[in-house]
Amino acid sequence: MIHFNDRCSKKRDQLSKPLLVFLAGSMLVWSVQSQASDLNEEIRFLESQVINSRLAIKSFEIIFDIIEKTERESSNYKVVRRHYFVDRDKMRIDTTYRLRVELPEHVTVPPEYTDITVWGDEHCYRFSNNPIYDEGQVFDMVMEVSQRVGDDDGLYFDCRILGLTASGMETNPPLNVFLGNSVRKDFSLSEESINGVPCKKISAIFPNGAQWATWVAPSQGYSVLKMECGRKDSQDIARWELIDCTELHVGEYENSGMWFPTHSFYRRFENNEWKTCEVLSVKVASLNKPLPSELFTPKGIGVPVGKKVFVTGEQTVRPLYWDGTQIVGESSSVLPPLPSRGNGTRYLLAAMGLALICAGCLMKYFELSKKQKEKQQDKSGD
Repeated sequence: MIHFNDRCSKKRDQLSKPLLVFLAGSMLVWSVQSQASDLNEEIRFLESQVINSRLAIKSFEIIFDIIEKTERESSNYKVVRRHYFVDRDKMRIDTTYRLRVELPEHVTVPPEYTDITVWGDEHCYRFSNNPIYDEGQVFDMVMEVSQRVGDDDGLYFDCRILGLTASGMETNPPLNVFLGNSVRKDFSLSEESINGVPCKKISAIFPNGAQWATWVAPSQGYSVLKMECGRKDSQDIARWELIDCTELHVGEYENSGMWFPTHSFYRRFENNEWKTCEVLSVKVASLNKPLPSELFTPKGIGVPVGKKVFVTGEQTVRPLYWDGTQIVGESSSVLPPLPSRGNGTRYLLAAMGLALICAGCLMKYFELSKKQKEKQQDKSGD
């Protein structure tokens, strides 16, 4: 009996060791997966807070003064200010240009001028107060649906993207071009301060090998205070080939809980040196307050009475005039609006249908007339 118990005890020991190893491994795997899940969940929460805080801004007036910007000198003028007005589905951008070079005295050009573009309803108006333009400075452009503003992906030119890319004031990409992008991998999360403000640093790698990081400040409305994106030299992984970096200062608007950048600094590391590419000073005039509807009309953008307006669309460009209240023709009679792309085909088919109906009626009429004449001839013959 004693020998039997000893054998059972030995078998239990032999079975328990692999089982314990298996259980320990399972617990370790579960712990790692649980931590990864918690990490991903926290990162998703942080990024959604950043994006939602920007999408919560539906109406605004924001002014960007461009203190410094590296760009190709393709013209004699440089952009020095962009003034944004947005009221949900309407947007206006006033862009101020200033001479970058001294021109000969015999060349008469303004030292500064402003181009104004308004998107609203189904039209896009553009006006320039540059006196060198005599005609054709006002355009009423029929817009495609894809160019409308105010959807959840962001505006057509969206200044709310500032700080959400690593390359300065990029206005065309959607707000989630980096944050919330599902193609990233190898996430990590740490804590680090920017200018004394505690931040959550989110790091990840894109499929093309680009290494990306952003610093989010929960205490400042989940604002991004810094973003970097770069790639290393394929021949020497210890050497950075390119780094784009944007750093921001932010401020709260009128104790509303809404935060927005007040200054932006964009630098690029290339050819083993840092270069300042863009420095912006930002003034938030209003957030989520209604703006006068006149701001988004030809009158509101300062089109002079009698100024020629060119309407573009499916048809050839035709000149009209602004009479101070509406766009009219030369005879001061209001012209009908241009048909949309879809209506042209519909109107053509309707016209063809009416023409066929008329043709059918005429054929029937001539057929009945012919029969009537034949009957009368038969009677007269009898």
